Amino acid sequence: SLPLSWLSRLHGTPSIGPALSDLIGDRLRGVPPELRNCLEVIALGEPLALRVAERLLDREPLESLEELGLIHVTESLSGSVLTAAHPIWGQVVRATTPRLRVRRVQLELARAIENGPRPSDQVRAALWRLDADAADDPASLAVAAGVARTLSLTIAERLARASVDADPTVSSVTLLASILTSNGEPEQAAAFLAALPPAELSAEDRELVLFMRSVGTGLLGGDPKAALAMLDGPGNSTRLRGMQSSLLLLDGRVHDAYRAAAKVLDDPDADESARTVAGIGAVGSLFYLGRFDEMRSRTEVAELDATHELVANPNGLGQIQVNAFPALAESGEL
Repeated sequence: SLPLSWLSRLHGTPSIGPALSDLIGDRLRGVPPELRNCLEVIALGEPLALRVAERLLDREPLESLEELGLIHVTESLSGSVLTAAHPIWGQVVRATTPRLRVRRVQLELARAIENGPRPSDQVRAALWRLDADAADDPASLAVAAGVARTLSLTIAERLARASVDADPTVSSVTLLASILTSNGEPEQAAAFLAALPPAELSAEDRELVLFMRSVGTGLLGGDPKAALAMLDGPGNSTRLRGMQSSLLLLDGRVHDAYRAAAKVLDDPDADESARTVAGIGAVGSLFYLGRFDEMRSRTEVAELDATHELVANPNGLGQIQVNAFPALAESGEL
């Protein structure tokens, strides 16, 4: 996952009072230049893996910073990690580092981790390039946005918007619209989708657009009847039929919802995307029908499908669990 410090920085950090900032600044001014340079890299990259820091910095100043109590070395599942000794110190260092120096360090950090083993490495590298005004590859931004969907929808949206701003292709626009829909912003998603030239949309693109519009209108907009009307037609894919089951449930047509969901879930050709959406309708309708044993069985399978679909549908697993929660709580299984 993305470091908490990154998420908090994205949503804003508490301001530091001038007295405290001056106090920390006074101590930092006594730090020799070669150590200050290392401290800046750590503050801009924290939490920074030791293996990455050692590629960018000499070991001697790193050891000196630790001895002076200016950085912490902690152990994580992926190895040793460096941070400023206190979050406020890191904040002051970042705020007082010259802009061109910040940009250079951000690009060095991006190059150092962009091919790293963890999905979050790709996301962090893309954000550093974006902050440095050097994100010149829209396709890489889109890939990073897709990865970020399971980490932070806010970050995913920022990366996807940057990709669309640089090159508004059908794939980048539909990705952004999908993220906006997942983030509860169906009106903005609809505006982006409306701008797509119909002649450039493949059959798969048109289905995705229809799916997102039905989510925005029915699940987020609270008008399941209008959304069902959008999907009322022959030859719908299993994913669209799965969406119909969720919309029927929201419309109070519980028996119809389960029948629609079961047809998808029992279809051997249905993929995990379709099964996840149908699972939401199945679990919810079985609860209202009082068929708790069957609901528990469906829930186990639906949760597995939804776990595999977290990138494409980050809210699916939570919706399934919310639908199952009342029955599981009542039975004492939680």
